[in-house]
Amino acid sequence: MINSKIKYRRFIPVLLMVIILFQTNISAFDTKSDSNQMNSKLYQRKNLNIDLNKFVSYTQIQHMLKKSQKYIFVDIRSKSDYKRIRIPKSINIQLYALKTKQYLKNKNIILANEGVGIKRLLIMAEQLELSGFHSIKILKNGLNSWHKSGGQLEGSVFEFKQLNRITPKDFFQDKDYKDIIVIEILKKNQLPSSLINNSFHFTITANYEKNLFEINKLISKYFQNSLYFVIICENIKFVNYIEKNINPLFSQSIFYMDKGIEVYKNFLQDQASIIDGNSRKKMKKGFCKTCGE
Repeated sequence: MINSKIKYRRFIPVLLMVIILFQTNISAFDTKSDSNQMNSKLYQRKNLNIDLNKFVSYTQIQHMLKKSQKYIFVDIRSKSDYKRIRIPKSINIQLYALKTKQYLKNKNIILANEGVGIKRLLIMAEQLELSGFHSIKILKNGLNSWHKSGGQLEGSVFEFKQLNRITPKDFFQDKDYKDIIVIEILKKNQLPSSLINNSFHFTITANYEKNLFEINKLISKYFQNSLYFVIICENIKFVNYIEKNINPLFSQSIFYMDKGIEVYKNFLQDQASIIDGNSRKKMKKGFCKTCGE
């Protein structure tokens, strides 16, 4: 009898270890599930409408000049970005400080940036108008469109070449607007990504000319009623081919996300980790040992 008790006691630590491991696996599974739910919210596009009347193009600005209509370019980028490249005679004022510039209230203001990350500009334009500013417009597709349309720029020639690039962060800010068209370029046998819904997909073939024809065809279909196009492609050679041979009219509205969908996937994973970390901090901060809340 005594020997049997000793045998059972030997199994108790093993049994406890199994229970602990089982609970750990359940906890890990739940955490992964929560992370996936957060990710799905990050991936989805809401298809919001943009009031395209808030934007003014290079061509429209030239008409304003012919009619002797005066306007002021307000470049809302950082001081360092403004020093590197800018529209001549534009002034550099950060968005947060614009409300305090009372001398601009009765002026025709055109907000300018790189051409992406326009969500902040739309919000600020509405706030400025509500606070009594006379006229607030946004330069359509920013410095990229201004340069490609023939407008003058001051600064580094190298920076000119970077104007049509979009970062994952900027795209993430704008992704919910349906007026932004996404084109994902796939490698042979590569499946379309589920990270960006409501997007178009093309598979690269050896016939670049035919590939480009299909892209031109798609862009021409949506060009008039869209704000800008994002081409996501990791094949730098094909990106360079598009840049050199795309319809010049379309080039002013195209932004490229280099390194393909992987760079955007990494950005989303970082965002999910930040959200997950913040939610855990709130849970720990709000936990009460006495009441359990």
